This record gives sequence, C-alpha cells and structure tokens, in this order.
Amino acid sequence: MSATPVEVLPVTRRVPRLPRWLRRALFWGSGAALGYVLVGGWLAWMFLHPPRERGHGTPADYDLAYEPVSLKTADGVRLAAWYVPSPGARAGIVVCHGYGASRRFVTGLLPFLHRAGFAVISFDFRGQGESGGRYCSFGECEKEDVR
Repeated sequence: MSATPVEVLPVTRRVPRLPRWLRRALFWGSGAALGYVLVGGWLAWMFLHPPRERGHGTPADYDLAYEPVSLKTADGVRLAAWYVPSPGARAGIVVCHGYGASRRFVTGLLPFLHRAGFAVISFDFRGQGESGGRYCSFGECEKEDVR
C-alpha cells in the first residue's frame, strides 16, 4: 500500500462586502461632495475675477474737459483714471464704481459734480475696467486703491 499525497488547497477568505444600500450611498454622496467642491470653486473664481466691463461714455460726452491719468498704488498696480478739473474748485471728490463695473458707468454723475464746483477723479479699481490687476478682493486690496 502506497500513500498518495494529499493536495492542500489554500483557504480563501471571503472579504465581507458592504451592503448594497451603503455602497450606493457612498457612491452618490462622494459624487455630490465632488460636485459641491467643483461648483463652489468655480463660483469663487467667478466672483474674484468678474468680467471686465468697459462701459460706455467719457466726460467729453457731457462737454467736460478731462485728462486721462494713470495712478499707481503702493503695491505697484496701475489704475486708469480721469481727472475732471473745475475752475475755482472748492474741493475734490473721488468717484468710485461698484463691483463688476468701471469708471465709465459713473460718468453720469460728473456733470452734476462739475457744476457744483468740485474737481473730480474717477478711476477703475484693480482688476476691473482698464486698470491693472488680476482679481477683485472685495475690499481687501481695493481699500489701498482709494488712498
């Protein structure tokens, strides 16, 4: 009698799978989280980089003499501006535009201020209109533009 060798098979353990409902919840939840991050990032980028609206009009459209000037901020950003002098001006006013606009959007205010005897400077904030700069910081850097 001869002994036959016994073949030993490796024991395979079955890894327990997650329940189907949990796999689906993880799949759709991670997809929603990724979408949330992507949409949030896109919205943040769009708010920080508004389209550069050029607007229309200049002080000359209102028969006002003006000088295009270039201002430079403390951090070196070039700002495009107009200086509208007024003979015998009692004071000067700096006219600022709103978010996503430019100095061309506020040209309608210039005749009233000029007639009232004010010299006026109207400029484009950084990252908007014809000024330098790459983004809008919602006041963090723009406060330096007004200085």
